[in-house]
Amino acid sequence: MGRGALVRDVRTSVAAAITIRCSGSGRWSTAADRRDDHAFGDRDEEAALMDALSAAAFGVVLAATAGLRAFLPVFSASLMAWMTDLPLPDNLTWLERPQTVLIFGVATLLEILGDKIPVVDHLLDSVQVLTKPALAVLAATPFLYQLSPEYSVGIGILVGAPLALGVHSAKATARLGSTATTGGVGNPLLSVAEDVAAIVAIVVGFLVPLLALVLMAVTIFFIARLALRVRRRRREAAQARS
Repeated sequence: MGRGALVRDVRTSVAAAITIRCSGSGRWSTAADRRDDHAFGDRDEEAALMDALSAAAFGVVLAATAGLRAFLPVFSASLMAWMTDLPLPDNLTWLERPQTVLIFGVATLLEILGDKIPVVDHLLDSVQVLTKPALAVLAATPFLYQLSPEYSVGIGILVGAPLALGVHSAKATARLGSTATTGGVGNPLLSVAEDVAAIVAIVVGFLVPLLALVLMAVTIFFIARLALRVRRRRREAAQARS
């Protein structure tokens, strides 16, 4: 079997597994589909609504994960759009192109590697204050679209952007605390922990979206708690010096 044929077979197998997860009909349909052409067939409306809510929950998980890794959620959304029949807004159909998957895949890898390098990690945190909210909206919108095609972008901006920014701010504060207490030695370990948390959140979010939301909320709570503790210690240290 040639390499091209093997790649096609793998893609077909994975796509089949994903589309079965997304919808019993093999297609992840939007709210508009349910209203207009009853795309869910014999499935009752309650089950259809649960599918849409699960998709939206996964979108929220991706938005929150963007606060840890900016490009990983967008790469995940683009990969799923490429491998499935995920309905997309007209202005986001470019997400399903293989070139887009490749670009965001490379960006994800470079971000993960760069975050392990001293100084570069803080530079990324500074720049990504602006980019993470936008990328969170981009990652979440295709899945919020399944619940509300008309307002998916607006929901993404109102929910996804602040969520990603909040997670990023807490994460960056914790990283500064690690730099102050360990001289930066502990930062790569924190970075690896963030990588694991982001990947686990996306995998669990895909398999069990509502559970992932709960786990993400708990994770955000502990990150925020750590960030507040770091800020308090830095304030106390500054007062002691003065």
